Amino acid sequence: MPQKVGMVSGFVFGFAFGVGALGAAALGGIADLVGMQQVFNALSLLLFLGFLTALLPDIE
Repeated sequence: MPQKVGMVSGFVFGFAFGVGALGAAALGGIADLVGMQQVFNALSLLLFLGFLTALLPDIE
C-alpha cells in the first residue's frame, strides 16, 4: 500500500501497543500465581535467547 504509508504505520504501532498491553497483563497474572522473582528470571532467560539470535547463520 504505497499510497497509505500513514495508515499502515498506524496499524503497525497500534498492533505493537496492543500486543504489549496484552503481554503486560498476562505477565502480571503469571506473577500473581508464581511470584515476581520467577517471572523476572524467565524474562531474563528470554532476553538471553534473544541475544543468541545474533549467532544464527545468514541466509542469502
